[in-house]
Amino acid sequence: MQFGAIVAASTLLVACDWVVDGNGGDARTSETEPDLVLDPGDYADTPVSIRPSSDVEAMFGLYADLQDGLLLSWDIRARLDDQAGGESGTTACDGGGTATVHYSDTGEHYQEEWTLNDCVVTTDSEGDIRLSGTFSYDEQIVVDTAERYEEQAAEHYDIEGEIVASSDPVAMRGTIGSVSVNTYDSLGSLSGETDTFEIDGLEFQIGSQYIAITLGDESLREADGETEIDFNGKLIGSAIEGYIEVTTDKTIRWPDTEDCPIEGVVRIESDGDAELRLGDDTGSTRVAEIWVDGQAIETYSSCDELAFFFGGGSGGAL
Repeated sequence: MQFGAIVAASTLLVACDWVVDGNGGDARTSETEPDLVLDPGDYADTPVSIRPSSDVEAMFGLYADLQDGLLLSWDIRARLDDQAGGESGTTACDGGGTATVHYSDTGEHYQEEWTLNDCVVTTDSEGDIRLSGTFSYDEQIVVDTAERYEEQAAEHYDIEGEIVASSDPVAMRGTIGSVSVNTYDSLGSLSGETDTFEIDGLEFQIGSQYIAITLGDESLREADGETEIDFNGKLIGSAIEGYIEVTTDKTIRWPDTEDCPIEGVVRIESDGDAELRLGDDTGSTRVAEIWVDGQAIETYSSCDELAFFFGGGSGGAL
């Protein structure tokens, strides 16, 4: 099994609408859905019809669209970080414009604060992008013992610009928070890994594509050669011109030795509801099925066919 997008970083929020408690945990200061400033069509308030005749696969596909936005944001940050060479100050971007960064590292607390001014960055997915705005990254170690290591961090984006070749708009706004925990047995060997991600509000505009998530959370737990995945949140997108509420009714289980999950149920709700049933929960030999109104409207016999949800192609993952 391979992982991309949503789990590409082990970081947690320590700013904006988050606080860190005294035990190294975290808590939202509010469960109120935030305003979405990039929403081009009032999609956050528009339910979509979920019927056997609906394009339900496209609705589940919003999850993969979100991953595309996350991958682009992390690609930009990695390239700028490489360009700066770990030194605070202002540098000329490879394709024009400037990027100013301030690094701070105490060993237990690491911070980056960036300001972009018409900075042109070459990305894997969109080629050259011209960007202006700010983003920051804040990471701290909150537990470091023989039995447990815990890291918390935040990524905050307020960036806009354009794809150079087409002049299509690009924008990223919002905050990603996460906690990464490693546990160790009495011999000092790694016994488990857990990454949890929390998003109050996060928006991406890439050309004509708009995707957002509000009040989202995801948990990935790795132990005993298996990963367990839970995902919940409200996904909004131009691809369906509305929103869906996503919940994991049954935890997704994905052994390291398998190309596909062996069980799990993901539910979406809007104007109607649907289920993505995985592995054993199909009640058949298929790898997945989509159910609406008591009937299977889509069936999948290959892991490659699940890229619409998991992304990353065959055997891809979150």
